[in-house]
Amino acid sequence: MNSKIKDKIKELFKNTPDDIGVSWGKKVKGGIFTGERCIVFKVKNKKPLKNISKDQILPTEVEIDNTIYKTDVWEVGEIKPLSCDNNTINNCYDWVTIP
Repeated sequence: MNSKIKDKIKELFKNTPDDIGVSWGKKVKGGIFTGERCIVFKVKNKKPLKNISKDQILPTEVEIDNTIYKTDVWEVGEIKPLSCDNNTINNCYDWVTIP
C-alpha cells in the first residue's frame, strides 16, 4: 500500500463516525473475495440505503492520485478501536470485532 492510500485512509477515518472503521482490503461480492483492492468501511450493522440519512451514506468510490477505487461495507458486529504507534503501518486505522 502506498503512502497516498494510507493518507486517504487516515482522512476517511477522521471524517467518518467513531463507530465506523476504515481500512484497505479486497472487495467481497456474494460472500466471496473478488481480489479487487478497495477501501473497506467496517460497520456494526449494515442497513438498507432507505434507512440511512443522505449525510451518513458512505461513498461508493474514492479517488486517490487520479485512480478510482471502489469501496465496500463489511458488517463486523460490535467494534472496538485499536491503538498503534507511529511506526506501525498495518491495521493502524482499523477496527476489530469483539467475540
